[in-house]
Amino acid sequence: MCSSGKDLPLQLGEKNSDDQSLKLALAISLLRSKIQQKQPPSNPPAEAAKPDAFRWKQKAKERKQEILRLREDLKDAEGFLTLICFQMTSAKEPE
Repeated sequence: MCSSGKDLPLQLGEKNSDDQSLKLALAISLLRSKIQQKQPPSNPPAEAAKPDAFRWKQKAKERKQEILRLREDLKDAEGFLTLICFQMTSAKEPE
């Protein structure tokens, strides 16, 4: 975070921004999840014929991919927050 140590309102604003960026990342991942759930499976009968171990491995891969997407969303949100923070601090510097 970009705090000067003496601006308490600025620090509280940054905390709110952190909360908002986390909420944004979660909202994006939820939307992606909803879209994926609405898409029809490619081969439902073939899915029933697969062994349980294969299905569990496939589900684990999907969970891992979702975690990676969430991490990327969080990195994007943090980068955006850093940019905003930099702009705020440069705007407050005395001329």
